[in-house]
Amino acid sequence: MNDHEKDRIAAALHQLRPDWPTKSLRTLLDKPQIADRPRRDVVVALGWVACETATATPARVLEAGPWWRAAAVESASRPLEHLEPQDRCKTCAKSRADCARNPWGDHEFEPGIFRARETDISPVIAELKGHLEPTREVLHTKGEAC
Repeated sequence: MNDHEKDRIAAALHQLRPDWPTKSLRTLLDKPQIADRPRRDVVVALGWVACETATATPARVLEAGPWWRAAAVESASRPLEHLEPQDRCKTCAKSRADCARNPWGDHEFEPGIFRARETDISPVIAELKGHLEPTREVLHTKGEAC
């Protein structure tokens, strides 16, 4: 990231978390662990950390956490390559080799079944509606207000 991008990110995060001074955010963005990452990844990770109620300081982003996995998501619409369950990590859904190259080191490869999200959830909704029971009976007659 260049200095202009770091300034803009620090200003944006200060708007999100006014208790984090812009100068402190800018100092954090100069750290090599952050400065050497793509701008998009830094914004996603810091945005996640800023929205966590348990986060007191933006330095939490330097820890391994789900925010770096969120930053690594390229596209939800990109189909997964075909891999056998034993060759796909059940945490990140990447191949054994791609998981091993994980730059954040937030998990070890664990083979298993990764299930991509359903794109059509209407059958699930219909099934759930079938399980609903009214909590009270409402009677309406013509002309009455609800």
